[in-house]
Amino acid sequence: KDLLTLLSPLQFEGIFLDIHQTVKPLAALKFFYFSSNSCGFRFSLRSYCILIRLLVISNLDSAARLLLIRLIDGKLNVFCDNLRINDGHGDNGKHLELAALFADLSMGNSQVDVRILDMLVHVFASQFKVSGGLNSSLDVICMLARRGLFPSLRTGVFVLSSLVKANELQKSYEAFDIL
Repeated sequence: KDLLTLLSPLQFEGIFLDIHQTVKPLAALKFFYFSSNSCGFRFSLRSYCILIRLLVISNLDSAARLLLIRLIDGKLNVFCDNLRINDGHGDNGKHLELAALFADLSMGNSQVDVRILDMLVHVFASQFKVSGGLNSSLDVICMLARRGLFPSLRTGVFVLSSLVKANELQKSYEAFDIL
């Protein structure tokens, strides 16, 4: 507890980035929950992305998905000083910021990167449908495609069919061209 009072969220981020490969994912997840709930520590968005990536690498996709959902819906106390995108969506560009952070942490279209991208797209398209999640998932796909990262074929078909079902034909054509 005392150590957390000495660190800023960005200082922790730097340390976590250096040691994350040697950390046990479930221990890190428990530490994040304890630190934020009991101590009021606010982790940076990048730190949460590193943790999600660590969970996916360790095949703890359910925990990573739940953490991602809580991160998007604002149920986690996040230090967002570095939020750099505001595009008018209800999440103040958090979907694009998350995509950019995951792209920055990417190892170049590895299986893990594709799984994380798929998870991000699926969460927005299915969990946040009412609040423009389908548009957010299309924004994410467009932004990541510009960086050379693409979802799996299965996720691409899911997004295309969701757009068609929502009668968003023009957007489905855009998505098809990108994918």
